[in-house]
Amino acid sequence: PLLLADTMGELEKENLKMEFINLPFSDAVPQMADGRIDVAVGGIEIALFNAGHNNLPVRAVLGNYFPPHAGNYDEPQTGLWCRRDAFSNPDDPDLKEIEGMRLATSVGRGSVSWYYTVEEIRRQGYSDFSLANADIQRIPSADTVAALQNNAIQCGILLDPVWTQVKDDPNYFLAATQTPGEPLGIYAYGKRLLEDRPDIGEAFARAFIRTVNTYFDGDYHQDDEVMQEIAEVTGQPVEQLKQFDSLVMDWEFREGTFQRVQEQFIELGVITDYTEPVPDEKIVDTSFYLKAVGAL
Repeated sequence: PLLLADTMGELEKENLKMEFINLPFSDAVPQMADGRIDVAVGGIEIALFNAGHNNLPVRAVLGNYFPPHAGNYDEPQTGLWCRRDAFSNPDDPDLKEIEGMRLATSVGRGSVSWYYTVEEIRRQGYSDFSLANADIQRIPSADTVAALQNNAIQCGILLDPVWTQVKDDPNYFLAATQTPGEPLGIYAYGKRLLEDRPDIGEAFARAFIRTVNTYFDGDYHQDDEVMQEIAEVTGQPVEQLKQFDSLVMDWEFREGTFQRVQEQFIELGVITDYTEPVPDEKIVDTSFYLKAVGAL
């Protein structure tokens, strides 16, 4: 949506011009705090919480999306995939056994994927499930399937399109999807848009939300114009993009998301500087999207 906000003229309607650079979210945070970067796109991750803990002017202001079939285990999709033969009963795996297995994601222990893994496995009836003592590896996404196949790990987070390599193989199964109806990625503002020029922050939010409502409403994969534009800005063929379902774009954060993610990071030992979650007012500012939709 951000790239199409630019190419489809929605930013221009707000007299905004975007300079887009590739930079890890953690590297963007200090530059947002001193006003050199206005907006950063990332996950709900440690750098955001550390910024709040240190009272830096960095806030999550817009959510991104969630998969349309999250929580439906009849639909292959992004999530935690496991080897069946790693379980005592491969035909009816006891997900509690995952606690003692080798797991992997491209980010390691600091991935928000472990938040949704724990939440979803608990939702499936394992109320005391925990990954606090799990052996979690950091493996590039493109190499995770090979690690599964070689039994270097027993379960791994497989993203689009990597999970398609195992979806038809009965030796693997989907153990945890993303949490249903909960965006887990963010657009964050820094000091300039939060404090110095909030009018620009409001204009950006209007352009973003207008882009979502105009071009990403419903099954946008059936809109040839939108798909051609997405293909151009991402460098991916339309045919490849259409292999996957349209995402549900949603800028609104869910109540408690940031607190629950922090609780998982504290339990996993990723957050060590504090033992109680940073309150939302130090890490989130919903006023920009509320003003954009006329709710504030």
